[in-house]
Amino acid sequence: MDDLEELQPQKNTIEMERWNISDLKDYISKLELEIEKAKKIIKKKESVNDS
Repeated sequence: MDDLEELQPQKNTIEMERWNISDLKDYISKLELEIEKAKKIIKKKESVNDS
C-alpha cells in the first residue's frame, strides 16, 4: 500500500501552488499514466473473472 499512499494527494496543497506550470503538467502526466496502468490491470482481472 506504500505505492498507493505516494499517489494520494499531498496534504499540503500550498506546496503545489508554488509549482510552475511545467511541473504541474508533468505531475498530471504521471498521474494519467498511473490511471492507465490501473485500468489495464482492472481490465485484465475482469477478463479472468469472466472466463
